[in-house]
Amino acid sequence: RLSHQDYFFQMDTLIITPNFLLIIESKNIAGHLYFESSYDGMIRTLNNQREAFDNPVEQVKRQSFHLMSLLHKLKTETLPIESLVVMTNPKAITEFSPTYKEARSKVIRSSGLMSKFEELNNKNSKAILQPNEMKRLIKYLIKQHTPEEPDVCSKFQIDKSDLLRGVFCPS
Repeated sequence: RLSHQDYFFQMDTLIITPNFLLIIESKNIAGHLYFESSYDGMIRTLNNQREAFDNPVEQVKRQSFHLMSLLHKLKTETLPIESLVVMTNPKAITEFSPTYKEARSKVIRSSGLMSKFEELNNKNSKAILQPNEMKRLIKYLIKQHTPEEPDVCSKFQIDKSDLLRGVFCPS
């Protein structure tokens, strides 16, 4: 979880290479998934029920924007940021509206991840970061990480005095 302009964003996976950064958003969603450009969302059909979801393609675009802005502070050389949405449910069926070419290129099944990575590696073939710059970037991102510490008692309206503290062993 990284902070940028009073806003937190988090990425499922960030792969750092000398040539580019790759943000991977993993989605384990069952059913028939339809990506629509005019609706700018994803519609799932499961058991004859239709349900709208936020668009994961837009999600990785926002993550890319925030990451790029955060890296600008580091004054690192401009590094291409690629992003993918990986559908991890092997039974899910993905379909795209004919006009939504961006989703067609960014949404893949997990079985296609390696070949897509190789394609992105070939596309971004010029090494930009030296090993010491990669280490600096990694240290910077780790330092910027802010773990979420939710107040569970407030969220569920539990008074802290109602909590039983300590370790309880069966008699």
